[in-house]
Amino acid sequence: PDFCMCPDGLLSALRIVRTIQIHGKLSEQLDKIENYPTLREKVTCDNDKKEEVMKIVEKDFEKEFTDIKDTLTIDGVRLSFNDNSWVLIRPSGTEPYIRITAEAKTQEDLDKINEISQNFLKRLT
Repeated sequence: PDFCMCPDGLLSALRIVRTIQIHGKLSEQLDKIENYPTLREKVTCDNDKKEEVMKIVEKDFEKEFTDIKDTLTIDGVRLSFNDNSWVLIRPSGTEPYIRITAEAKTQEDLDKINEISQNFLKRLT
């Protein structure tokens, strides 16, 4: 990239100013961006079971869905769907939980992803 990927407040501020110079009011630009419902949930899981649970998640979680575009296993298991919604299942590094993070185009779709994910994890924990 043409700039540093580290979190830098001054660089961020300058890039925002540049965006305003080029494209106009920031509020007008933000209005063009669609907002999608997101969720962050957690399922209780003993710390000593997390590794075993995550192995099963990696092996079997995608079988719960039919419209998967791709699967990433970098930080947990992230499924991306054909409609660009996604869900990430990952173990908490500090608490006895497995975390669910997801985004979808509609609340109805998000609720469905959450229900499937919660039910799957509760069977394992």
